[in-house]
Amino acid sequence: MKSIFSRLLITYFIVVLMIIVILTSAISFMYKTIVMEEKKESFQSMAKRIGILTEKYAKGAMSQEELNAVINGMSYSADAMIYVIQIDKESFSKEKNLKFQGFTDKFVYNDLSEILKGNQIFRKNQYSEKLETYVAYMGYPLKINAEIKGAILMFCPIYNINQNIMRMNLILWTCGGIIFLMSVPFIFINSRRISKPIEQVEIAARTIAKGERTAPVMVHSKDELGMLAHSFNNMKEQLEMNDQVRREFIANVSHELRTPLTSIGGFVQGMLDGIIPMKESTEYLKIIHGETKRLEHLTSDLLDMAKIQSGVVELKIEEINLYEIVSEAILLVKDKTEEKHIKVKTQVETKLKIAMDRERLMQILINLLNNAVKFSKTHGSISISAAERKHLVVISITDTGIGIPQQDLPFIFDKFYRSNKEHSSERESSGLGLSIVKNLVVLSGGNIWAQSKEGQGTNISFTVNKVEG
Repeated sequence: MKSIFSRLLITYFIVVLMIIVILTSAISFMYKTIVMEEKKESFQSMAKRIGILTEKYAKGAMSQEELNAVINGMSYSADAMIYVIQIDKESFSKEKNLKFQGFTDKFVYNDLSEILKGNQIFRKNQYSEKLETYVAYMGYPLKINAEIKGAILMFCPIYNINQNIMRMNLILWTCGGIIFLMSVPFIFINSRRISKPIEQVEIAARTIAKGERTAPVMVHSKDELGMLAHSFNNMKEQLEMNDQVRREFIANVSHELRTPLTSIGGFVQGMLDGIIPMKESTEYLKIIHGETKRLEHLTSDLLDMAKIQSGVVELKIEEINLYEIVSEAILLVKDKTEEKHIKVKTQVETKLKIAMDRERLMQILINLLNNAVKFSKTHGSISISAAERKHLVVISITDTGIGIPQQDLPFIFDKFYRSNKEHSSERESSGLGLSIVKNLVVLSGGNIWAQSKEGQGTNISFTVNKVEG
């Protein structure tokens, strides 16, 4: 399997090579085109001058020797062969060939008919049988006194032109080769710069997949590669955090299950061994029953937490009379409040309506009321209030209990979190109640928070959506 470094290297080499080839070929083509255009313009300029000189010769202002000398000079300087043919249309139409002029090329004969009509003809690459080579050729009308009296034919061997073009091509391709060689170290460095962070991420990912810890990927660039490394490091930290939470969760669940199971096992074994007298068995059976209820409550809370975190909890949002459901929740905890002589006060409008899942709202209220009862002193009080704020309703449950230390407040909604006062107090709790409450509130689109003072009590508030109208 090819590495990303080798793929980048090959890709860059191919791209740079293609760019050099395309640019060099384009420049070479343009140069050849320019050379041919210059040759055409040069032919036209010479043809015009020869036409003027031939007209002077026809008028007797110049001798034939002088004319021949000038044409020979032009021919030498242009590295071309120049022929001046004096023939009119009538003579040309009677003459079947130009052998009398020394021309054996058919294209010359064919082109003369067009030239004698006043047209110019230029060919970039024409094979001449007479010269036995390819030539750049131009046919130009010879005019004397504004009448066409013949043709000026110019032939320049392509070999001479191609030599210049080949020299230019050699220079271009040499420069292209030098540029390619100069680009090699830059291509290598850039390919390594791009591939190295990706390789580091890949190695780290394989290490994490094996269940092992790995150091953060160090990439200091601020481009997409830097963002990739940053995202990977965040993901790695989150996975490690989740793994730590999972380990703590398993440890906490194991502890919570072991404690009641140990008590139940010990008492049962004591009764079986006869250590516990039969007359005291009823008391110990009550304890076993309580521990069983605690296990049932714990497993129920664990199941609720698993459903919430896995996203399988579906809310059935409906219009609810808040006063009615609060009254129902108070009724369900009445035995516990009467046992501790706790007064429960409500400050909720009788016609206030909210949009909420009825079953989940009841679960939230029961959890919060049970907590308030547990940590309230005997002859204490609990109040439930509801305040309207625009499109929301803030529901608050306040008790006169032992309160929560300020350092513990940010963590009371975490799974299995307990303050020192909670650990020292007697209660039957799974440590999941407030975490379940928070997840249900957030799932319903609300928010939850707590305020507390040690020795004075605790206030827990959460928001729900109000039904308008």
